[in-house]
Amino acid sequence: MLTREEIQIDLLTKLNELCDKANVKYVLHDQAAFLAYNDEPIDSVASIEVLMCQGDAEKIADRLDDDLYYFEDFRSNPKFDRHMMFFGYKNSLDLKELDLHFDTDRHIENNCVRINIRFINHQVPKGTAKKLASQNDLWKFRHTRFTSNKFWRSKIRQKAINIVCFLMGNKRINRKRYENKKEHYAIDTWSNIKKYKFVKTSGKKFKSSAFNEIVYKELNGAPAYILKDFDYYATRMYGNDWKNKTWGKVGKLNSSIISWEDFSNNSQVKKSLDEIQKLNESIYFDTLQLKEYQDSTKIIPEHVIQSADVVRNRENCISQKETILDSYSKKDFDKLGKLLNPLIDCEKRAIGLGYSFSVDEDIDRILDEYLRENKRNKLANNIKKYMTHF
Repeated sequence: MLTREEIQIDLLTKLNELCDKANVKYVLHDQAAFLAYNDEPIDSVASIEVLMCQGDAEKIADRLDDDLYYFEDFRSNPKFDRHMMFFGYKNSLDLKELDLHFDTDRHIENNCVRINIRFINHQVPKGTAKKLASQNDLWKFRHTRFTSNKFWRSKIRQKAINIVCFLMGNKRINRKRYENKKEHYAIDTWSNIKKYKFVKTSGKKFKSSAFNEIVYKELNGAPAYILKDFDYYATRMYGNDWKNKTWGKVGKLNSSIISWEDFSNNSQVKKSLDEIQKLNESIYFDTLQLKEYQDSTKIIPEHVIQSADVVRNRENCISQKETILDSYSKKDFDKLGKLLNPLIDCEKRAIGLGYSFSVDEDIDRILDEYLRENKRNKLANNIKKYMTHF
């Protein structure tokens, strides 16, 4: 009978084999990285985690031709369990071993033995990030399980959304969500990391230069790699006191299909799970409300920054008023555009914050006519609609 550690090393060996075939790189992440850094063996690690670019990860997934192993990823696995633990929601890929002995300690699903591949992403423009976050919020809402009757309105909305998604094609929608994430976040190969000043993984931001060099290590005799600039990585992940970090142990698990069924049918366990579900539902909506309040406060710094831009643009336009009037009278729209473009950009940012502003009567009129001359009627109308005089 294989131990948990032996299965993990077997998976790590298979990962190295696939990476060698595809000529791609990875580094250990989280607890496994610390073990390799300190030259310590695996001892009750929940799962081995690695960092890899999404394009590289898909290359090794396509090269897997061994029936004893399989990849489970967010493209094909949008399931979730009754504890509202979402599988397929995070930007990751799991390498698992096919379990052929469901009545032994090798029951992989219960023991959750896997290599979890977390993707190295690049940062996206703010507007795009909000759009993708909204798509994820909608996806989570679609797959949330509501049991309490007080959420009947949410149940109705969820049912309506799921009917629409069914008519449009769930596979198509899930695939579109995956493609959007890949288009806006994904780094294709390790060599592409250097294109970006900063990258993100596991919610933390890193200097891309930290990924320039990796060093060879071993875990229980299996090949492994970590970042050469490990101090920077560890400090970004766990703070300045990272060397004193302690890790919880998984312990010796002894689960099987039979024991899990017996456990899940226990009346006391069912009652506890129902209570957990009720609390999870309450927390879910409290979190939504908290996010709404947080979003309303985040906009304050944007207003402060924008107010400085408004003052600066007004002053610039007033100082150049004679030139603007002269260009307008001569119908020199190329020069007029260069003079007005900073003001137009500032107006667009202001509209995004819910207002627009006036410079003076003459410049306001010229700006309106210039926008309409250039077929930008919508922006001209919005400036009038949101006009606020400070």
